[in-house]
Amino acid sequence: MNKKRIAVLCVALFILTFAGAGFASTKFVTIVTGSTGGTYYPIGTILANHFNTALMEKGYKWSAQSSGGTVENLDMMQRGEAEMAIAMANLTGFAYTGTVRYEGKKIENLRYVMGLWPDVTQFVVSGSSGIKTWADLKGKKVAVGPAASGTEFSSKVLLQALAGLTFDDIKAEYVGYSEAAQALQNGQLDAFNAEAGVPVG
Repeated sequence: MNKKRIAVLCVALFILTFAGAGFASTKFVTIVTGSTGGTYYPIGTILANHFNTALMEKGYKWSAQSSGGTVENLDMMQRGEAEMAIAMANLTGFAYTGTVRYEGKKIENLRYVMGLWPDVTQFVVSGSSGIKTWADLKGKKVAVGPAASGTEFSSKVLLQALAGLTFDDIKAEYVGYSEAAQALQNGQLDAFNAEAGVPVG
């Protein structure tokens, strides 16, 4: 390691050490949410603001962080990178029991805190796409949700169950709601999965 690298590393550690010293009594809590265009992020922000108001005197500082969604959130919880998450109930259940997507990858240190809203899967298609049935999605450009999101997982399950399709049969785009809606309007997408709380858009 050369001297320049040692100097930079020491400055970073010095700053972090003294920055942390002033907040030794504060416990930071990160709520991981979803893409900024969906439902999770604004709700997470509202929750963080509420908890800050209600629990600040107890030494807690809450913040909401955008993410890919449920799957990434659960992975971050397992790695200790977040203390709280908004997540789909089915995937959380699979993670806790080590089943379906989480076969052999059980995450036992999870606890439900509250139910927030019923999650609804809504596939939106372009009027000019010619899509009338699930099978018509074959070969089409479809936004399946951000990578490592619950939306991506449900897209995969629904395509297989309802049309016998996999992501190899479509032109999958891994983007969030706002980007997908804009791309559909611009003629860059044929369809997208808008799985979120109602109303969306």
